[in-house]
Amino acid sequence: MVMQQMQAMTEAKSTTETRRCPFCSEILITGAITCSYCGCDLPVLAPSPWGWISVAEYAAATSRSEEDVISAIHDGDLDGRLVGGIWMVLYD
Repeated sequence: MVMQQMQAMTEAKSTTETRRCPFCSEILITGAITCSYCGCDLPVLAPSPWGWISVAEYAAATSRSEEDVISAIHDGDLDGRLVGGIWMVLYD
């Protein structure tokens, strides 16, 4: 039951949020695995079992700089925290 709810939330989120292709900069749906413009395979943003991923992983998967992601955490746009000296972002 919980897995079905998590999958439904992930599917709903992936159809409404966008990210840029790191290769051609076209805007794509977050859940895309291949760019429909340039055909490149995209980095997959896979959640950890705890729902937290490193800022580096999040930045790479969303084509944002790490500084931009950390700034978004400080601004309250992303839920993140410093864990053992590594910035982590809640990915749900």
